[in-house]
Amino acid sequence: FLNSGLTAMELTKLTKVRFFATILLENIPQLCCSLLYISWRGSPSTNTVLSVTMSVLQILAAVINYIVMRLPNDCHAIHYDLEMKIGLTEPELQKLKSKHKSTSYLRGLRKPNW
Repeated sequence: FLNSGLTAMELTKLTKVRFFATILLENIPQLCCSLLYISWRGSPSTNTVLSVTMSVLQILAAVINYIVMRLPNDCHAIHYDLEMKIGLTEPELQKLKSKHKSTSYLRGLRKPNW
């Protein structure tokens, strides 16, 4: 859903960056603010306890995810170079026509006369 147009393999390669960004820039400051609020207030409120609990659980989940993603796997990225062209040349069109009985699917495959 929120993958920024990246493939699963590219997201896996970014696991280390996501780990440090999530832990250092999000969860630890949230935990520190919650603990400072508890110490200033004297007693924790229900929302503060929930906030601390969720921060600790998120840190734990991020650490487990980081450890699991570091395990070696047999996945390797394959890169393809794709070439697109407009229509077919006459020899290519004749070659396709000779291979197939029905040529109705070939409509629109001729090169435009620009």
